[in-house]
Amino acid sequence: MQSSTLGEPVAAGSGEPLLAVRGLTVRFPQPRGQAALVVDGVDLSVRPGETLGIVGESGSGKSLLVRSLMGLLPTTAEVDGEAEFDGADLLRMPARRRQSLNGRELAMILQNPMISLNPVRRIGAQLIDPLRVHLGLSRKDATHRAVELLDLVRIPEAARRIRQYPHELSGGMRQRVTIAIALACSPKLIIADEPTTALDVTVQRQILDLLGSIQRDLGMAMILITHDLGVVADRADRIAVMYAGRLVERGPAADILYSPRHRYTEALLAAIPSMDQPMHTRLRSIDGGIPDPTRLPAGCRFAPRCAFAVDECHTDMPELFGSATHSAACFVPSGGV
Repeated sequence: MQSSTLGEPVAAGSGEPLLAVRGLTVRFPQPRGQAALVVDGVDLSVRPGETLGIVGESGSGKSLLVRSLMGLLPTTAEVDGEAEFDGADLLRMPARRRQSLNGRELAMILQNPMISLNPVRRIGAQLIDPLRVHLGLSRKDATHRAVELLDLVRIPEAARRIRQYPHELSGGMRQRVTIAIALACSPKLIIADEPTTALDVTVQRQILDLLGSIQRDLGMAMILITHDLGVVADRADRIAVMYAGRLVERGPAADILYSPRHRYTEALLAAIPSMDQPMHTRLRSIDGGIPDPTRLPAGCRFAPRCAFAVDECHTDMPELFGSATHSAACFVPSGGV
């Protein structure tokens, strides 16, 4: 399929932000005691054609952050702040506008395709329905487009596959189907939430390469959520690092990977295995765990696990500082910056 079928390519990172998030906070009230503060004052932006990688351990708030943008949080969640997508207020738009937006302009790929795909419906039906609802296509035209989309994500024998059920496909094939569904209406922004977690290493690479190739061809913006800095190393234009609900570092991918400023980012990078290490080398890890969101420490949330923490780290919350392009929230930054 030619790129003109789904949209004209856009230079990565050009123009005004497509998505601008300011002070986004998500809380979950508890029956007793303090509310769980799972996302705390996050600012970020994504420009047309750009890939933003959001990185952090499980429990850092990455998925809850993007789910709040998609309107997929439980009704008990309390969401504050601002999130503007292509001029629309994501957090306060009417339900009818939200239903029209999701899938058509803003799409999400989840980490487990067996959860996102309906196991009792054929693949074709799950592709055709959004095309008919959002684009108003006839069943014949939607079926033709569904086959095109499966071809686009490199599923062989696409015309036959649309008649199959999810359980008849491999894990990698199922994830390709979820990508095809996300692409169905030519969204301006795709959010990929740990899209390769359930796949083996070889298939992970294939899926990530596929996403990158399609994004470049179609000029879409992408938010790539992962716990692995290695995944975004050669795929993201910029990287935002989250810890315990807060953004602790953000900047161009090369700066984050080769000149990290926050001690948490530095520790994440140190934990990545290297091909140069001798066999049986003990892998490095970060002692401790992410704090309970109902009992957050007073100062820097990483301080209890940080070997470089000073008294100030345990009492005061550091704010992001640095240049307009690369900033970190750390009192004792790497390299003494």
